Amino acid sequence: MIICFSDRLGNAKTGLTATQKSGSEDRRFGSFNENKEATPIVVGTIINGPTSSILERSILERSIHLGIDQTGAVNPKGVPKPLPACWIQGRQVRFFYLASFKKSEIEKHLPKKGSLVGIGLDCVLGLPQELGIDWRRALQWTSRFPGYGRAPAQKFFRSIGRGKIWRRKVEVLAQANSIFQEKPFQRNIQTGTFRLWKDMAQDPDFFYVPALEKKKDRKQLPVFEGYPSFSWKRILKTPSRRPSELTRLLRVSKPSLRWTRSHQAQVDRDPNWADALLLALSLKLFRKEALAQKPTPEGSILGFPSQGIGTTIFPGL
Repeated sequence: MIICFSDRLGNAKTGLTATQKSGSEDRRFGSFNENKEATPIVVGTIINGPTSSILERSILERSIHLGIDQTGAVNPKGVPKPLPACWIQGRQVRFFYLASFKKSEIEKHLPKKGSLVGIGLDCVLGLPQELGIDWRRALQWTSRFPGYGRAPAQKFFRSIGRGKIWRRKVEVLAQANSIFQEKPFQRNIQTGTFRLWKDMAQDPDFFYVPALEKKKDRKQLPVFEGYPSFSWKRILKTPSRRPSELTRLLRVSKPSLRWTRSHQAQVDRDPNWADALLLALSLKLFRKEALAQKPTPEGSILGFPSQGIGTTIFPGL
């Protein structure tokens, strides 16, 4: 995990780093630079070697990586069910549920110390370029379709897609389903994406999507589109999702993670937490790589190589 961020401090000329405080701003959200964990302030001199390694390890241990799995299901009253979520801070792992994708809700579940450096979200963040629709504008259009669940989601995507099934280039390469696909329902990401887009439209200024846009304010939190099935293959080297085998898989692929029997028991109760964990791991491993890529009209998938499948970076699914 250190390798992913090994050069973040290596090129610094001066300055020890610390998480910047600014008035009443919540330190857990911090202030963000494109390729850094938090905005640095100069308080001394960095010396390459053991001291630099210790500082870098300290910053990595304070960084909070959040993964959120999607769910489009609603309860009998039509209220969306809670979102399975997981944060990783250093070697620590914690599972919990979020009532919604809103800054105020997320803040309730973060550690008191550390900075949230980004969110890996099981949600499509972008639209096919051929549609000619700005993604931010599409977020606002969700308010025209009351309620949550399958029926309003279908109406919304049929409306903006003009009844056709569109696919982004990255979805074709990653063999991912399109939000315009309605069947099979069990593998349908349409309903969950609609729910998250409605949440995002209610609090649109606290985040930005690096794969789509440049941030407008330094306080904005980077949010990345995750694809759990892809993460299982790339990180854990398994061809399919195997929540019941996470203990064995993590022992091989991520032995530094502090994974306990209690964690496995939680995943056994709700396998969706396994996907939330993979999203958090993807963010921890591939965030810097994703920030280095230029925004595109269609966005991208976290951890998916910009060169595509069939490269030395990722030989195939």
